[in-house]
Amino acid sequence: MPTSMSKEEFNNFYLQEVDALHRFVLVRIRNLVDAQDITAEAFTRLLGKIQTETVRNPRGYLYQIARNCIIDRFHSTKGVYSIEAEESSKSENYMGGLTAVDRVSMQKSAEQLEGIEDGMFVNSRVARVLSQCSNEERLLLSLRYQEDLDWQEVADRLGISVISVRVRHHRLIRSIRKILQKDRDE
Repeated sequence: MPTSMSKEEFNNFYLQEVDALHRFVLVRIRNLVDAQDITAEAFTRLLGKIQTETVRNPRGYLYQIARNCIIDRFHSTKGVYSIEAEESSKSENYMGGLTAVDRVSMQKSAEQLEGIEDGMFVNSRVARVLSQCSNEERLLLSLRYQEDLDWQEVADRLGISVISVRVRHHRLIRSIRKILQKDRDE
């Protein structure tokens, strides 16, 4: 990705990234209108930054802006009662307390494990393991397996090197295996 962009390059970058960024935001906040607003805000801030400075990794910077916008949105709506949020939390009876990333990961895992006879036991183990992961670890798993991105794309989205992504992934998978093995032994 170039260090500075012309208007045409930015338009191409926008078209290439807008859908993925929107999904990234939507999974985290579960509100379509807010996700659209945050996606637009992230691109607007990136454009402003590119016009005044050189950005080394525009994709990583874009996703960092989006994460910051999500945090800002949560802080600005803290204490505001939402009927939609209340209704969605009521429908999440057995998954309460998990983030949207956890629920999507569990849903995808459940779809993959439907054919297994003891699927409910396996899914509950997967849910428990995911609940023990940090937000960054769940994000890494989400980008790699849900978004089906290659190592370079994950690294670009996280704003870190490919080697760092692979090392973090390896360590995470190893720790998940240990937890699952411990479950089997018990």
